[in-house]
Amino acid sequence: MKVLLRIYRKNNIFFLCFCFFLFTNYISSCFGQNIRYGYVDSLKTGDLVMIDMLQNRDGRFFNNDELIKFKKFTESSDGKVKIYINYFLGNSKLNKAYSDALKKSLHKYINNSNIEIISMGDTNPIICDKNNKYFRNNNTRLEIQFK
Repeated sequence: MKVLLRIYRKNNIFFLCFCFFLFTNYISSCFGQNIRYGYVDSLKTGDLVMIDMLQNRDGRFFNNDELIKFKKFTESSDGKVKIYINYFLGNSKLNKAYSDALKKSLHKYINNSNIEIISMGDTNPIICDKNNKYFRNNNTRLEIQFK
C-alpha cells in the first residue's frame, strides 16, 4: 500500500508539473499581442517591435552600424510604419524636449514617406511604478508599429 501511495504522489507531482508547463505555453501563445522585442525576420500587419534606444548624445543619433541596421529594418516594410520615441531619463519637460530632438535627428537619416516618427517623451511607460529600479532604463525605447 505504501509503495502505491509513493507512486501516486510521484505521478501526481509529474502530472501537475506537466499541466503547469502546458498552461504557461498556452498563455504565452494566446496573449502575445503581436509584440516582438528586437529585430525580427518575419512581420505581419499590426506588429509592434520594441528595441532599445539607439546610441545617441545631445539629442542626436550616431551614424553607425546600429543606425544603418535600424534604417534597413524600418524600410523593409511595404506598408506604413510608425516609430515612437520614448524617453524617460529626466523630468517630463526634458524628456519631451530630448525626444523631440531625437525625432529631428532620426528624420535626417530616414527620408521615407511611408515612415512617420512620433515623439512621445515620457507619456507611454511599460513599467508604471516610478520606484521600480528598471523604470527609467526599460521605458526608454523605440517602438516600431507596422500597419
